[in-house]
Amino acid sequence: MKNFFKATIFFIILILLIIVLSKVMNPSGGVKMWYSSNSILDFYEQTKDTIDVIYTGNSCIYSAVSPLEIYENTGITGYNLSTGGQKIWSSYYLIKEAFRLQKPKLIFVEVGELFSYADVEQEREKRYVIDSMEFSLNKMEMINDNIYNFSFEDKLGCVFPLFRYHTRWSNLDETDFRKIISKEEIMYKGYDLVKIVKKYTGKRQEHGNKARAQLSADAEKYASKIVELCKEKNCKLVFIKIPDPNVWTEEKHNAVVDLTSRLGVEYIDLSYDNLAGINWETDTQDVGDHLNIAGAEKISNYISDYLVNNTDFEDHRQDSKYTSWNMDLETYNLKKQQQN
Repeated sequence: MKNFFKATIFFIILILLIIVLSKVMNPSGGVKMWYSSNSILDFYEQTKDTIDVIYTGNSCIYSAVSPLEIYENTGITGYNLSTGGQKIWSSYYLIKEAFRLQKPKLIFVEVGELFSYADVEQEREKRYVIDSMEFSLNKMEMINDNIYNFSFEDKLGCVFPLFRYHTRWSNLDETDFRKIISKEEIMYKGYDLVKIVKKYTGKRQEHGNKARAQLSADAEKYASKIVELCKEKNCKLVFIKIPDPNVWTEEKHNAVVDLTSRLGVEYIDLSYDNLAGINWETDTQDVGDHLNIAGAEKISNYISDYLVNNTDFEDHRQDSKYTSWNMDLETYNLKKQQQN
């Protein structure tokens, strides 16, 4: 019995040590190139059942949709579940996770990754999401999904990141240790505020081409799963394309029109129709790939108008339950006013 207790205590200490070291070694929330993972980490800090709208997709979302801007305009709360290169199958699992913690009544899904294929997905694009998620049934279902093609060792590394990132010892910095105790708020409800201006000078979107791009069968499968999940949760779903002239084409637009028609989903293409009035001289941070704050304000104003005209969400700005949102909005507006 004495040996049994010793072995049990040793096992408990070992597991606790692995958990702590996994948090330190996990790049999520620490390494600069994993910056967007903060949108997932910060989501778990949101008060339960206070998010009206979820925006999910790749980096087009976190650079173009400002939930605090929309909140200031409408009093409607929202959050960006978005990471770099995020594929629609990862968006599906993030939506499932959102339903576990919140009761959103509207979800916007960015459609740029509908033309991506699982067999060429980079590991980092998978791990941005997985390594930032809390341990849950959703996470376990995700890492066991064949779409990710994980080996047993890969899955073990998803549960205990120490086994995947044990070679990071020489690259650790103070943020990796500080995040064990606390993490500074970096993103604004999943939005990455950037003021840099690098204009886009390429050709503008042309209309009139009737050709269709080839949709990814993998992506189409998970688009359908998202539709069914939202129906099950009685949640409105909108597919949206954020302006992205470097990669978005009329052929892709036409293919998504066909898909959304088959699925019975509303589709808004802000890239093809430029409904938000983006000015490519002033509204992009990196020659057209992502929008800056000027572009994000226009996209957020468009979404604000959409929400006011097409939904019946309550205005939370005077609700004491949302005092923290008003405080976050003050911090956000101060950041916008700063020179850098």
